[in-house]
Amino acid sequence: MNHIKVNLPEDEDAYQSGNGEGVWVIVDDETKKLHDDDKENIIAKGILDNDSWYYQGLYAGVEISFELRGKNRPVVSYQWLRENYGEADKQAAIEYVLSQNKQ
Repeated sequence: MNHIKVNLPEDEDAYQSGNGEGVWVIVDDETKKLHDDDKENIIAKGILDNDSWYYQGLYAGVEISFELRGKNRPVVSYQWLRENYGEADKQAAIEYVLSQNKQ
């Protein structure tokens, strides 16, 4: 089983720059090799291995597609995220984490 880190952008600007919530994705040997060889402009698939903090309902076990971006971290399409899971709620995720740290 291979894991790579993939970003879930919170908006279109984050998608373009490659920023976002980092999540672990399970990939096959071929995808892992493409990733490790810094291949670019390739759409690959994998299985999300942890729940998203930004996107309600995006849980471990969901198959996601992402774009390999060479030396930069792969990124999931913002359009796909928005169509399937609505707007990202980064602020709610931050507030939850901060509230847990106060306990």
